[in-house]
Amino acid sequence: EMVSFAKKNKVTDIVSFRVDRITRNFRDSVLIDELRTKHKVKLHFIDDRLVLSQESRSNEIIQWDFKVMFAKSQLERIKEDGMNTKLSKLERGELPWGAPFGYNNVTIGTRQKSVQPDDFNSEVVKRMFTLFATGAYSCESLRRKIAEELKINLSKSRVHDILRDKFYIGIIVDRKGSGKEYVHTYQQLVSRELFDMVQDVLDGNRLGKRRFIGIPFIYRGLIT
Repeated sequence: EMVSFAKKNKVTDIVSFRVDRITRNFRDSVLIDELRTKHKVKLHFIDDRLVLSQESRSNEIIQWDFKVMFAKSQLERIKEDGMNTKLSKLERGELPWGAPFGYNNVTIGTRQKSVQPDDFNSEVVKRMFTLFATGAYSCESLRRKIAEELKINLSKSRVHDILRDKFYIGIIVDRKGSGKEYVHTYQQLVSRELFDMVQDVLDGNRLGKRRFIGIPFIYRGLIT
């Protein structure tokens, strides 16, 4: 957005605190350097004490290239540190991201963080599992039932995700990584038996769908 704005409005100067605030990879650096070489934009980096223009000398360009490479390496290190932190938390049974529906992220004392059931939403989750296990509901009809009965509006896909989430039986699934499962240390909301019943109903609903072959009858879709 900044590059497009600079080109459209013929910006003459861009000020950044450091090089790593304006570029995090080599693709960004090419775009920014194009502003300098083709559009005669001056680049001011306050903390780096560096000013680049179309007339910049080779030693200044070398500084720019070095700082771009350093910024990229810093970003990669931050990503790696974040991944290591996530894995360490998972192996300790701790949740490294936001709590799912029915729980809250809480801070105990000054620094210790935990996940605890929400007084109201945890009961909503239990009610959803209990109702769906009867086999009398689809995700859509359960969504409507929860909205009517408990005044909680959830999308159909959110209902499905909640019913599939193993967190409620004490397991964290690393969906953004390896897909590996970790046993967590927080309070469970649903028994394994109830969870398995719900999975059977979900799988049955999925497998039990039939393609309409063009024969109409009065209660199609309501009676099987």
